[in-house]
Amino acid sequence: MARRHAHRRPPRPLVSPGATWSPVYKTFTGGYGHDSHKGEPEPQDRIDFVHFKGAATVLASNAVVEGTPAPYPGHTGNTWTSDHAAVLTAFRLP
Repeated sequence: MARRHAHRRPPRPLVSPGATWSPVYKTFTGGYGHDSHKGEPEPQDRIDFVHFKGAATVLASNAVVEGTPAPYPGHTGNTWTSDHAAVLTAFRLP
């Protein structure tokens, strides 16, 4: 049985794209050998996944952060200490 992605159950990408990257970095800050792209918009897409298989039912799945993360460079006081959201999923087990 193939694994399914819980944050895409049911699949509604236009209603809920499931973006988890990045509430902090709206533009690329350089590095990783790609400095020529510094200042370009960061794609606001999904980098966090919860995969499952079997008869479990997804009750809810959401991208979550704590507070309202301020973007770089004013991010040092953010309550949420990560540069991307988390995915929190609740299942009903058979």
